[in-house]
Amino acid sequence: MRFLYTINLLTMRYFILVLLFPIQLSFAQQIVPLWPEGVPDCAIESAYKEEMDENIGLKTLSVLDPTLEIYLPAAYRANGAAVLICPGGGYYLQAYDWEGTEFAKWFNQQGIAAFVLKYRLPYWTKPPCSEHVALDDASQAMRMIRANAEAYNIDPDRLGVMGFSAGGHLASTLSTHYDGGDSKASNPIAQQSSRPDFSILVYAVISGDTSIYHGGSFKNLLGPDTSPEKVAFYSNDQQITKDTPPAILIHAADDGAVPYQNSIRYFHALQTHGVKSALHIYSEGEHGFALAEDRPHLSGWIELVGGWMEEQGFTSSEED
Repeated sequence: MRFLYTINLLTMRYFILVLLFPIQLSFAQQIVPLWPEGVPDCAIESAYKEEMDENIGLKTLSVLDPTLEIYLPAAYRANGAAVLICPGGGYYLQAYDWEGTEFAKWFNQQGIAAFVLKYRLPYWTKPPCSEHVALDDASQAMRMIRANAEAYNIDPDRLGVMGFSAGGHLASTLSTHYDGGDSKASNPIAQQSSRPDFSILVYAVISGDTSIYHGGSFKNLLGPDTSPEKVAFYSNDQQITKDTPPAILIHAADDGAVPYQNSIRYFHALQTHGVKSALHIYSEGEHGFALAEDRPHLSGWIELVGGWMEEQGFTSSEED
């Protein structure tokens, strides 16, 4: 009887561990402040706001202290690739779970480290800061991740950015308005480049052309009375060069919020400059489909992204 009791006890412990293990992988290991020495001084019009939505999870509406939520894959899965994720929400809010943490978990299962960015939102920030706070946060995030690449067990040259809707605009802005860092800076983070090695742009806002733009995003970013020069500066299809990171773009033809022509223009500009890129436009999907788990015809898009990353060598090292 004692022998049977021991077996049963061990079996019970085994099943408890089996149950707990996936739960442990489902949550971020750490949330860190983006600006540990103090957020750059820009006036915020309200206190921090967030709310839970029964359909899409956490939504953040006003961010005072930007953060990185860190998701690292199990060591035996890790392949060295990493992605910075920028949730969308028109630069007014962030669909933080729907277009953030849910994807971080998926990437971890593929052996890819993921970092969900909670960035400051232009709508809640007073001019002239409003147009650059989100880009400042995304740039700082890329530098911070690179500076800690060894600790995160990632390759600093296989670090991409992913963005949805207005978060896609932020990701494409980072991809076209990056800098190489300050080699003379005393802070090792400031020394790092903010350039992504690749971009994943999902139903992304790209252009300020009023015939195809998402008016809410551009107005929240630049205000209602901005100049044509500023609109052109943040129309990221116009800012592409031969050094712009390769990209994969995902869109739906029936997107009534952000027309698919945004993705076409970015893709065309990349091709014109000889930058490797891929574009997938689905006939149906509308806007904001995220993982599209309830739509079989659409849900495979994330697998296409994974395949493209592998094809481009971002998920395999030279030793492989």
